[in-house]
Amino acid sequence: MKFVIATGVYPPQVGGPAKYAAMLTHTAHEKGHHARVATFTLERKLPSGIRHFYFFLKMCFKLIGTKGVIALDTMSVGLPSLLAAKVMRKKIIVRVGGDFLWEAWVERIKQMVHLSDFYSVKREFTFKEKAIRFFTKMLYKRADVVAFTTEWQRDFTVPAYNIDHERFTVIENYFGEKIPVTSEPEAKKTFLAVGRNIALKNIERVEHAFTDVAQTKGGIELVTGTFTPDVLEKKIASCGVIVVASFSEVAPNIVLEGLRYNKPFILTQDCGLYEELKDVGVFIDPFDTDSLAEAMRSLSYPAYYESYVAKAGGFKKVREWDMVLSEYLSLL
Repeated sequence: MKFVIATGVYPPQVGGPAKYAAMLTHTAHEKGHHARVATFTLERKLPSGIRHFYFFLKMCFKLIGTKGVIALDTMSVGLPSLLAAKVMRKKIIVRVGGDFLWEAWVERIKQMVHLSDFYSVKREFTFKEKAIRFFTKMLYKRADVVAFTTEWQRDFTVPAYNIDHERFTVIENYFGEKIPVTSEPEAKKTFLAVGRNIALKNIERVEHAFTDVAQTKGGIELVTGTFTPDVLEKKIASCGVIVVASFSEVAPNIVLEGLRYNKPFILTQDCGLYEELKDVGVFIDPFDTDSLAEAMRSLSYPAYYESYVAKAGGFKKVREWDMVLSEYLSLL
């Protein structure tokens, strides 16, 4: 099958969608399919609107002779891909990995709101945010298939946008096989909390909680920041605990990657993987600094830590990239 993968970022650029697109492309070629990649190049230097129009033109050419497109976000590439697919009479699947409207609103207001609660009350939006909501709803209505990564997000998004749920499906993320690794004793004392320094990532609260713990529990270290994929993988392999205290998370890849190394994790309870992982890791209220500090403090004790290493080791779900790809292609 010939198809297009549309993504705003692609290696050597970093980010979850970049790796996702690269692995889908690699797997498709291994299986004898022909996957064309459409990604931002010149678009990165263009203002919004012009950037979207330029990508729309690019997509029209990319879609020639193909079955359709898999777009890996909603607004950046999803919207122009939708328009191009309609013009070229091709099929389009839009993958939803987050919520652009919620992210934009939280970053502007700096208010602590879970994603699962965001649509439960009426919000005051700026003109830009109203435009995001309008075009997101249009995308959800016009796309042939909208693929969420978790049922959790799908189930509150469908009523929020009042859309026919029959075209909404779930394509779970990749779950890799276990990777044997022997942690050095010092590694167990390292807490890894990576991510962009934006409000919803809650990094400042993580730092405050860690400071409280470090005053009474010496010899521990907190590592924050953003890293290239290769560096991040090494840090995951060598750390003790992965901390993801975002306001909400749909399906945090860093936790899934950490489980391959049997790494204990601290994760926000407003999460699309809560039901699947609730007996595997430590879940916290991301708005409660004391809850976060207590989780860090507990995992700094050897016996408690090892008990969660064992729980992580007991999580053996595997879902390879060829399984992910086959679901997309069967939909196309």
